[in-house]
Amino acid sequence: MDKSKNLNTSLPTLSVLIVNYNDAGFISETLESVVSQSYKPKEIIVIDNASTDNSAEIIQQFGKHESNIRFIKNAKNMGILYCYDQFLGVASGEYFQVIGAHDKLLPGFFEKSMKLLARYPEAGVCSTLAYLIDEKGKNKGFFVTPIVSTKECFIKPETAMSIVNKIDGYIPGHTAICKRTAFETIGGLIPEMHAAADAFALKVIVCKYGACFIPEALVCIRTFPNSYSKRISKDLNCNKEIWQTMEPLLTTTYKEYFTQGHIEYSRDMFSYIINSFTLYNLQNKEVDYIREHVPPKKILEKVLYLLIKMGIKSQKILYNLYVFKHSKRRICPVIYNRLFRSLHFHVLYFISKMRRMVV
Repeated sequence: MDKSKNLNTSLPTLSVLIVNYNDAGFISETLESVVSQSYKPKEIIVIDNASTDNSAEIIQQFGKHESNIRFIKNAKNMGILYCYDQFLGVASGEYFQVIGAHDKLLPGFFEKSMKLLARYPEAGVCSTLAYLIDEKGKNKGFFVTPIVSTKECFIKPETAMSIVNKIDGYIPGHTAICKRTAFETIGGLIPEMHAAADAFALKVIVCKYGACFIPEALVCIRTFPNSYSKRISKDLNCNKEIWQTMEPLLTTTYKEYFTQGHIEYSRDMFSYIINSFTLYNLQNKEVDYIREHVPPKKILEKVLYLLIKMGIKSQKILYNLYVFKHSKRRICPVIYNRLFRSLHFHVLYFISKMRRMVV
């Protein structure tokens, strides 16, 4: 019996979700990184959201050689949150992970995560660190998140709750392997939270059940200038809806997990984001009007148009400073800490790497 069969019989079962939409350039690499893992998922469910490229054909061809790949094709693009429900309706694993169709796993990710979860079955989730890569696969460095331990461990609920309330979320969703019963107990994803839905669910899960953590980069997250999360982060109405949904939950349904200080910080941060976007949109309307109705043609007109744009950028900086100053001072130490998070991350990662080499 080979190693993978031994692992799969001794460890809990895992279902994997990959949501694909026009990712023909990356889906083969993503699937290969999943099927080549030493621990084999019980099922790899790939949902295609009505792609217009040939990615669906690539997936189907891949599935001919991998018996645990299940392909589902939607007639229209239903969005990522709908696909979560679709996936959970057919998945049968004790744990699950959601992988971007353009991301990839590094060797040992499943094995190390599932072994740690098997040691601590009370944990609601296990996460690792991650690298960032660009569209061509070039390593852009670490996805910088707080390193809560320099060795793999289980973080008890009370400790996890303290971490979440002090430094907000620390789990990159791309690296999270979640216990299905824990996910369902906290109510799953809340659609009105859009791109923040999974991050909020993970915060509640770690506070309620605790979490396993591996201080090693075992996932590569591919970054795009127009990704779903980046589009949502720039959408004023979505940010308003996220906060309008989140605020009452923090003070009612999940009030046992979040301190008053954390709620005030979240309120101030969303206030800052929403007010900044409002002012930014007002400034952009001026430039858009000029570009559409009186576009610059002559040299002098182009120079004046450039000066207008420079002036608006200067106004944006001043507006942001004003809105930031107007926000409560609790934001200041958090943003101040984030300025040094990258240095702190690399120091702790170096320590954890040295520990692994010694062992």
